[in-house]
Amino acid sequence: MILERILCCECTPGKIFKNNTTFKVHLNSKKHLNWVSKNEIKNYKKTSVDYENNIFNYKLKLKRKEEEYNKLNKLYEKKKILINFYIKKIIILIIFLNIKYSLNNR
Repeated sequence: MILERILCCECTPGKIFKNNTTFKVHLNSKKHLNWVSKNEIKNYKKTSVDYENNIFNYKLKLKRKEEEYNKLNKLYEKKKILINFYIKKIIILIIFLNIKYSLNNR
């Protein structure tokens, strides 16, 4: 099996370089360096937009979670008040029952 190495560059599609030397010379050419610069700017803009979108989405998720937390916290406070109300009523009932049965046993 014979493997053949093909040297090509995306800045000049379809062009195949004959050897490493010509390829290295091409990598230092103005055309290639301009293409690299433009490509880096495109990638930077693309990634910065992606990051901005991610940040926006995370802010939305955070806002929803905060709203959900506030709703649950209000519900918790209502239930806490209700439980305290019933606990007080039960304690009062226990006290009355103790008094009643302590008076009946005399």
